Amino acid sequence: MAAPREPLLAWPGVESLKLTLPLSYLFSKIFFSIYGGASLLAGLRGARPDFHFDWELRLPFIPWLAVVYLSVPLLLLLTPFTLRTWRSFTPFFLALTAETLVGGIVFLAIPMVQVYPARVASGVGGAIFHLADRLNLQYNEFPSLHIAFTVTAAIVFGRRCGPLGRALFALWTVAVGVSTLFMHEHHILDLASGAVLGLAGVGIVWRRTSRDEVLESLRIEALCLREFAWFVRRHPRYLVMFFALFRASVPRWRKTRVLRATYCLAQHVDDILDGDRKIKGDPEAYVLAVVRGLRGEAPFGETTADQLAAFVGAELGRFESERDDARDHPRSDLVKLFEVLLEDRRRMDARRTLCAEALAEQHRLTFFYSLNLTLILAGSGLRAADAPDVIAALAWCSPVRDLEADLKKGLINVPAEVLARAGWNGDPAILATALDTAAVQDWLRAEHRRGAAAIQNLGSRLNDIAEPKAKAILSRLHRALDVYEKKYRRRHRFDEPGSEARRVEPLPEASNS
Repeated sequence: MAAPREPLLAWPGVESLKLTLPLSYLFSKIFFSIYGGASLLAGLRGARPDFHFDWELRLPFIPWLAVVYLSVPLLLLLTPFTLRTWRSFTPFFLALTAETLVGGIVFLAIPMVQVYPARVASGVGGAIFHLADRLNLQYNEFPSLHIAFTVTAAIVFGRRCGPLGRALFALWTVAVGVSTLFMHEHHILDLASGAVLGLAGVGIVWRRTSRDEVLESLRIEALCLREFAWFVRRHPRYLVMFFALFRASVPRWRKTRVLRATYCLAQHVDDILDGDRKIKGDPEAYVLAVVRGLRGEAPFGETTADQLAAFVGAELGRFESERDDARDHPRSDLVKLFEVLLEDRRRMDARRTLCAEALAEQHRLTFFYSLNLTLILAGSGLRAADAPDVIAALAWCSPVRDLEADLKKGLINVPAEVLARAGWNGDPAILATALDTAAVQDWLRAEHRRGAAAIQNLGSRLNDIAEPKAKAILSRLHRALDVYEKKYRRRHRFDEPGSEARRVEPLPEASNS
């Protein structure tokens, strides 16, 4: 028994509208920017008469046909209620966007103005005509985007109908073309070129982007882009990482998709566990669900992290099956990285301190797994174990950079013995003032010397790295670390001749009240 056919128009649901309405809004911005911009530029540079035949100028002017003409934007406004899922909506959005871009280029290359006689319209039909005419602007004639969109919509929407529906859409396309001619909005060659553009949009863009593998790729790219937008809003420094990953991805965009997705997943998890990103429910349970999915112990859910992890886990598993290097276990490295981050969350919740050795190992593991994943997924033959100076430099920079913010959350990245020398008695209310004590300042000075030495050693060894990919990654890291170290040294006046860091008395004992 055949499955019942879905109605052409129906309520898509709130979750679908959350995806399709933003795309509709984006298309409107793209269209009006290109269409309006091309018309404005054409007016500034001058336009030539449109391609036409003499017999077209004798066609009668019928203003009330604007009712048919305006059915096109009305139908496009209803698209979220026809193409009710992002999988059906996205290819249509991309096809119309591609047609708009092509049309804009032609409008700029050969701006034209119609050569019909002056049009005079009155009454109700005239009012509708003037509305349609204002939407068309003046110089965007060849090709007709109105017809291109009509052809595209008729084919795509018609595929969701039976034979009768497809026939009605075909008749509607002809009616729109006739209305365009008899309203004197376009000439016949404008309509023909618009129809060719619409057919090309469907045949090239819509058909290709409707494939499952393409849609899945677009979904992951959209998730990554959304994550990067969130990261950048939280702190501008993530813009540097965005451009670094973009630059590294350009020559091999498809192959490096897993690198971008893995970075976004790891940063997303880190933000959740750090408390920088609020979610409903327990952050630890949220991340543990992702870890169980990566281990194959449970199916992935529907959260952003689960969606990214499902893609990343499959890609890393495929990567491992294709490699013989015993050192390459990126999926295991990612799970271990999340376990380290989970331990940070647990000690933050408990305001637990670690001794210097344990704290150093916690930071080392964090950046060991992060760097190892980056090198593996970038296609480098170098591994984190081959670059201890990078790990040491990162293990100094990141905890020190966020030291005060982490203390406010309860994540204590100062060794327990240093806090003991500072006189801290475990009272969280006065923990932040521990940074001003002599013991902590001395420790910060020593940590700075260690980090600066690691950065200097990394810089001196860069020339010895023969592999281009590894050298490019480590060089970018070195530049960023070196810039931060210099800013840090200037801000704190560490290791400058004749200058001492601020020293104050140890913390007083907290009162019982």
